[in-house]
Amino acid sequence: MIPRLLTSAIALIALSVPSSLSAQTMVTFEMPVKLTQLAPEILKVGMYCDIKSQAIVSPNPGLASATDEVSVVGGQLITTMRVVITLPSGSLQAPAGKTANYTCYLTARTATGLGGFTDATGPNPATVLTPNPPPVTGSFTW
Repeated sequence: MIPRLLTSAIALIALSVPSSLSAQTMVTFEMPVKLTQLAPEILKVGMYCDIKSQAIVSPNPGLASATDEVSVVGGQLITTMRVVITLPSGSLQAPAGKTANYTCYLTARTATGLGGFTDATGPNPATVLTPNPPPVTGSFTW
């Protein structure tokens, strides 16, 4: 049984940049996901997203990330995954006009750990996904 990815798309749905740097900034990514025929070893599917930008100065200079994880039921997952990256007050330095690059991808959690999905040549048959979607990448200006 080959797991199938029937639908996968991503949209940057919200970017809230404060007029002053005293407020937090939140960036939200959403991805509709329809996975069927997943191996019984897959307990959860995650969506990991990161943002890289010179405007991010803390807590990790140049990088902010977050994840969403949803349980697999009956070998399938049909949902909209949502990742919210929150940058606390003071995390951005002069962001206006600076570019940010983002990457989002799906992960698989089994009883033995967390990893990415692979194509048919992957070492773990439980995490083979056909077709295996590449990471979703893009950029925006603060």
